[in-house]
Amino acid sequence: MEEVLISGMVNLLQQPGLVPDDMEQEGQKLLNLLMAIQPFLSDAHLRAKPGPWLWARDEGDIEVSTWLDDLKEVAYHADDILDGFRYVKLHAQTQAGEKVRTHLLSCSKVGDMTLSYFMPRVSRREQGVGNTIGCVVNKINKLVKRMRTFNFLECQGIITDIERQKQLNFSTSTEIDPIVVGRDEETEEIVRFLLDPLNTISETIISILILGPREIGKGLTRYVCKDARINDHFQCILWVDVVPEFQIGTIAKSIIDQVIGKDCCLSEDDIDLLKLRINQELTGKRYLLVYDDVGTTKKKLSNDIGGDKKLLVELKSWLESGVGSGSSLIALTERVEFAENMCFSHVYELPEVANDLWILFCKSTFSDSNETHPDILEMGRKIVHICGGSRLSVNLMGGLMRFKKEPGEWKEVIDQLENLIRLKNEREWQRRETFDNNDTYEIAKLCYNYMSSESKQYFLFCSLFPFGYYIEKEVLIKLWMANSLFSSDGSTSLEEKGDSIFNELALRHFFEDVKLVHGDGDLYMNKQGYLNRVVCKMARKIYALCQDAARCEGIYNLEDRFQEICWPRTSQVCFLSTGDYSPIDLNKVLKHFQRVRTFMSTGDPFVRTVKCNGLPKSNSLRALHLRSSLFEGDLFETVEHMKHLRYLDLSGSRIKILPESACLLYNLQTLNLSKCLLLYQLPANMRYMRSLRHLYVHQCPKLKRMPPHLGKLIHLQTLSAYIVGERPGNGIDEIRNLNLGDSLELYNLRKVKNAAGAKEANLVSKTKLKILTLSWGSNQVIMANKSNDLEVFETLEPHSGLKVLKVQQYGDPRFATWLTNPVGLQSLVELHLIGCSQCKILPAVWRLPSLQVLCLKHMVSLTCVCSFSCIGNVDSLGPFPSLTRLELVDLKRLERWQEEETSSQRILTFPLVCEIEITKCPNLGTMPNVPLLKHFIGSIENHRQLWSVIALVGQSKSLVEANITKASNDVTEPVSVGVDVKFDDSHKLRIMRLDSTDIFFMPRLLPRSLMIFWTSLISLENLNICNCNSLVDWPLEEFKSLNKLKRLSFRMCPNLTGLFPNQLLQGEELLPQLETLEFYRCVSLKEVPKCYSILNLELDECPEVHSISGITNLEMLYLSCTSWMSLPTGLGDLKKLQSLRVSECYSLTRLPKELANLTSLRTLTINKCPRLRSLPNGLHEMLSGLSKFQTLECPYLETFCKEGPYSSIISHFYIKENDSYQEMVEETIFALKNRLLRKEPAPDSENEEEDA
Repeated sequence: MEEVLISGMVNLLQQPGLVPDDMEQEGQKLLNLLMAIQPFLSDAHLRAKPGPWLWARDEGDIEVSTWLDDLKEVAYHADDILDGFRYVKLHAQTQAGEKVRTHLLSCSKVGDMTLSYFMPRVSRREQGVGNTIGCVVNKINKLVKRMRTFNFLECQGIITDIERQKQLNFSTSTEIDPIVVGRDEETEEIVRFLLDPLNTISETIISILILGPREIGKGLTRYVCKDARINDHFQCILWVDVVPEFQIGTIAKSIIDQVIGKDCCLSEDDIDLLKLRINQELTGKRYLLVYDDVGTTKKKLSNDIGGDKKLLVELKSWLESGVGSGSSLIALTERVEFAENMCFSHVYELPEVANDLWILFCKSTFSDSNETHPDILEMGRKIVHICGGSRLSVNLMGGLMRFKKEPGEWKEVIDQLENLIRLKNEREWQRRETFDNNDTYEIAKLCYNYMSSESKQYFLFCSLFPFGYYIEKEVLIKLWMANSLFSSDGSTSLEEKGDSIFNELALRHFFEDVKLVHGDGDLYMNKQGYLNRVVCKMARKIYALCQDAARCEGIYNLEDRFQEICWPRTSQVCFLSTGDYSPIDLNKVLKHFQRVRTFMSTGDPFVRTVKCNGLPKSNSLRALHLRSSLFEGDLFETVEHMKHLRYLDLSGSRIKILPESACLLYNLQTLNLSKCLLLYQLPANMRYMRSLRHLYVHQCPKLKRMPPHLGKLIHLQTLSAYIVGERPGNGIDEIRNLNLGDSLELYNLRKVKNAAGAKEANLVSKTKLKILTLSWGSNQVIMANKSNDLEVFETLEPHSGLKVLKVQQYGDPRFATWLTNPVGLQSLVELHLIGCSQCKILPAVWRLPSLQVLCLKHMVSLTCVCSFSCIGNVDSLGPFPSLTRLELVDLKRLERWQEEETSSQRILTFPLVCEIEITKCPNLGTMPNVPLLKHFIGSIENHRQLWSVIALVGQSKSLVEANITKASNDVTEPVSVGVDVKFDDSHKLRIMRLDSTDIFFMPRLLPRSLMIFWTSLISLENLNICNCNSLVDWPLEEFKSLNKLKRLSFRMCPNLTGLFPNQLLQGEELLPQLETLEFYRCVSLKEVPKCYSILNLELDECPEVHSISGITNLEMLYLSCTSWMSLPTGLGDLKKLQSLRVSECYSLTRLPKELANLTSLRTLTINKCPRLRSLPNGLHEMLSGLSKFQTLECPYLETFCKEGPYSSIISHFYIKENDSYQEMVEETIFALKNRLLRKEPAPDSENEEEDA
């Protein structure tokens, strides 16, 4: 790190006017001393005592290592001093350029700016030297004298890439696909096996074991996962690493997190809840799950893999419960014994293909346009041979050798490899000529050694992120910038330099799974539209190397161990991150780690509490990453102590105002306030934050006004949202000279007076802009027409490379001519038209060749989607040639798909659309032809629409998920005319949700076609029914054909009793494969249907249920009801019950004695039952198999259990800190009264829907 620091300080000291006149002599001395040290740092590192990550010589020089540590310490100190000078200079420039408002200066001590105020604290002994910079000069002068005694060599060492990096042609594409060479037949065989419908007949989950070298199996599987047919077939593709230790809770949580796209906030120890959540999230979904590195443990030489086998079998049994037909599992292992007795559907052994590693090496190393020296080719084959079959090792060596152009350099690397093998043979008493698959770490260390000092720092910085975490490229680059890890030479921007560095690390294969994802989507589910976020991960062994090397550079990732007792005791911590969700005392952290420059809190909690009352005066903080935070205290109370800050991410936090004092953060480059839902005010003087390059304020709904004169932020490259105002300095002309990129949202365009004013925005010149929102309003869904809307819209033409365009609250019936120009917007991928109230017919957007997503919302005048000419006069591609997702929401007058639609015309076809949402479109009576439809969301407004939706769902052969809701009361009227609909017996519908659709459960009104619809749902596996008033008895007739149903949920069905209208016929079985049954707020429910296959039952707020007897196979039971004074009877019959969870039973005073009959019970959890005082006598003796007992917020029960026989199995107590027992009771009674006194409203109530 000292190389980076010294290089930055040399550049800074060469800038005129940085050091004050009275310290200019010391500044020049400091520059001379740093330049004297700089050429010898490479050799100093080679002679320093080697760590576990660095081979240099057999023995390191401890004195040199001590010298480097001393140099690093004083370099950090000097850098803070020079940064203080820079801050003072920026403040002086601000004062000289404009008269700063009085209240801005008075908000902080910075108003009385003095150099001594910003100088870091020094000891009394040091104060006698004269000034702080003089102390630093004296220290460095002594270090230079010590350096001369070591006789370092100038600019020599194994690092030889620095001079050539500018000559390399780095790839501009960051989408690095895994290369699978010579495996086409095997890949195709696996794809065909996964897609073969015959394989699902005999097995619930298709399971494949790929046996062979890890990197080959992993590369092959990644290639399979990227196959277009696989992505079409599976709804989600999940990838789970199961080493270094196979913990079922860790694996289960990883699966859930990937399915929902965020942290599920469940404990890895809560096995029962994890099992239930997996069942909820995966039921009915067809997924592909990859287990990577199965059978590998921390003890690599251990042959005992029985535990891993057992856990894998158990986890597979979880996944088989409720999965969608055709779901598949791929396990990767190198151990042949793991394949025995595991009952995989198929085992693929992967022998080495003779030439594939050589081709892989060539693709990673050589440019297609350059001729290669014959000697280099020969040495390349030798390198591949030495790598011993590991694809990651070959990739790493290929990434290294692409930077070597001379045969001599190649020979030097081979000598290093052979020397490593010799040393390894000496240590392990072996005679080998090659590495094996377990030696990738050593190969990675060698490649790390050959990186430049700068590149090493970029790489080591990545250790701040947790293993398996998808690192966002843009965030990483901004953090690099904040820590001054690189500087720009003027020919390229800092962001472009960072992009080149990221590409270099990717080309060196230190990153894996580099991919593009949707800006609004999660990282695992396939989302249609423009993919604009680049993310990546690191392989396990690469990450291990990164962490090992990072600690010596003061980079610590404490993950979930952020308790003070776990803090490192070293004073060398400079970069710190944590994934712990516990409260953070920022002041305490910065006082303990006084040199920390970056503090990050990773993870994705709902809200993280951060205690802060300003920052300590002595700190070096450059970057603060605190997303989703609730601040206790004022972060900006001592803004004068934040002078070094360059990166501040408070996105998703609960802040309401960014105070005026924040404008004094002159060094700040990145400010992220996005998704701060309570933020309503920004400081008026933000124009003084001259270093600001990236400002994110999108998704802040309460923010109504922008600070004036933002156009003076000449370095600003990202302004995610701008609200046009009428006052001077708030007009649209403020963005005229800003070279903005990425995303821009323009609001309040109705305040632009004319076309000349709109032209001032100069959007056509902003070629880096990819996503553009043009909104004529702020909050209103629909805006009134203004006479100048069209001319303003016409003038706001963007450049031709725009990817996403959103137009909101536009008031003119006509659209700008450039919108429908297929040449002008040939790259447009997404188009959103929202609240355009006067538009009756869409412009010819069907001509846009790249359009994938079309979203139309709240357009009250729109009558048809396409003009008549789109059918009769189209080119060879047809209308909407690339469209994959269509959203039509709240289009009250939409009647037709095309203008002048007649029965003789062809139905409009969307050839590639796989997702459709059509809601609140009451006059649209027909559905288009969508041959590839997979996901459908629709609302039913009338009988005609009912039949069109039923026909679409019933006749689609590709549909897998349908969400149908009622938006009108008219549908519940008697059906006077029946429509004969033919249903396809081969349709694949697996997931269906019915919300407020009473007509589906009204036998007297149910026409024949609708009953046939129920009987056709032979593949349905997951059914969710909400807000259904017509459901009284158990829907026996409707459910008769649902023989594959695995999960059934009733939510807020107030009249459902669960009673059978008639008896089952002899031999007739009710829902034979049902495994999970859930009831939520079904207040009339009296009886739980006796489905003998049920394994999981959830009863939440069902006060009339008094018995659950007869469900003899139940394994997991969840009970919650505020009015229950005792639990339902029949618990003693549940002989197979393994997990019982009782929650929020505020009136419960005792547990039934029949709990003692639950001999299979393993887990008992009791939450928020404050009146429960004890457990039945002798329960602990009867429940001999009970291994986990957890209680939360049960004060009486805690007292009972603490010292009794349950103390050995009790796993967790929880009572709020600093709350007395009386406060706990009062809080509980208050919550109980609120819930009991609140009457159950009718399901149609808007309040009820909001609660849901």
